[in-house]
Amino acid sequence: MKLILHSVLLLLGCAAAPGRIDLADVPETQLKQQIADQLADLAEWCSQRGLNEQGRELREEILFVDPPNRRARALLVPLSREGNPVSAERQAFRERQTSTGRVVAPLYLELFAREHRPAQNAMYDVYLLRALQHKPAVAAAVFERTWKTASRDNDWSRARMLIAQGGRFVPIRDERTLLARLDAAQMQEIRRQSVPGGSFVLKFPELGPTVKKDYRLMQMHVVLPEDYSPLRQWPLYISLGGGGGSDRPNRLAAGLGFVSVGLPYPRNPLNLDQAAFNPFTLWSYYKPMLAKLDRVLPNLHPTNRVVFGFSNGANAITALVAFSDTQFTKQYRFLIIHEGGMHQSRWSDEVWRDLQSCAILYSGGDKAAGRQITSMHTQAVEKNVDAELLIFAGRHEVTKEVRDTARAWIRRKVGG
Repeated sequence: MKLILHSVLLLLGCAAAPGRIDLADVPETQLKQQIADQLADLAEWCSQRGLNEQGRELREEILFVDPPNRRARALLVPLSREGNPVSAERQAFRERQTSTGRVVAPLYLELFAREHRPAQNAMYDVYLLRALQHKPAVAAAVFERTWKTASRDNDWSRARMLIAQGGRFVPIRDERTLLARLDAAQMQEIRRQSVPGGSFVLKFPELGPTVKKDYRLMQMHVVLPEDYSPLRQWPLYISLGGGGGSDRPNRLAAGLGFVSVGLPYPRNPLNLDQAAFNPFTLWSYYKPMLAKLDRVLPNLHPTNRVVFGFSNGANAITALVAFSDTQFTKQYRFLIIHEGGMHQSRWSDEVWRDLQSCAILYSGGDKAAGRQITSMHTQAVEKNVDAELLIFAGRHEVTKEVRDTARAWIRRKVGG
């Protein structure tokens, strides 16, 4: 280990006096830069040899550690192509990966040890998991101590994430039993929070990060109506925000008697810009999230479910309709598409037939987006879909007129 740390310090340009090898003296930015440089060397090597799948994973890792990294950003196009490596190159990659891991694992472990706020645990836990991934022997003891502490402190989601992710790199005794126990404890805590007007968070660390730049992991905030009771059915309202989205629901359905949730956008490894998600895989993230919501709240109405999407959220709705094999519209039958919807052009004839049992409210401003929305509404009407249109005077935003119209539409279509 001392030889590895000595080599690392030399790479960082630090003098390593005998017996005084201490990464704690290295600035955090310098640690991150050295990790990024080591990974970029390997990613560029992958790009030159057609190992593009491996290179893409490395590129995502680099941009997490060092978001503005120019070498990683320059690899976007070369690594997006389909590779065709030979078996000898794969073996050479594994050898280089092992060599790189010996260097970056201690750096990641030192990053994890740096002082940080509890709200930053998700990001710093990734440093620990990366150390474990690159060289398990370096991080195994710290990893075990960390997940046991999280479990002892009743931090169920953190403990579950560490066990589920870390178990891929080191054996964990009775892993399934531990995960089941953590799930049961989390469910008990959620049920205690399921009171009228209450709220709770469902966390999905196994689904990875959102598009947010703080590396926030996938989760959803659930807000219950003021008169909530487990003894009756409740309609569901889902909000999909603009830009990078939010895991908190907006207040458009407040007071209408809905359980409200916000869904964030999962990160797309091929495009790490904040507003970008992969439209083809979005449902594969939301399906397990919404299935867990149904298990937690089994009294949700099976089809009285409204989905509101603004801008990028409207794009998300049209992607879910297009790329879920009509699974999405079987349950989520009331859609509000506001100032967006770029994937409606991909709706198949089968999708349009299924939408005939749904209702859609299209809304847009009186500028370019409004013209697009008008065209989308016209197409829906021609396909015999129950579709309504609101064109308002205003900018790219959710105005009071939009909120009032949407609330009135919800009352007419669903109740509340």
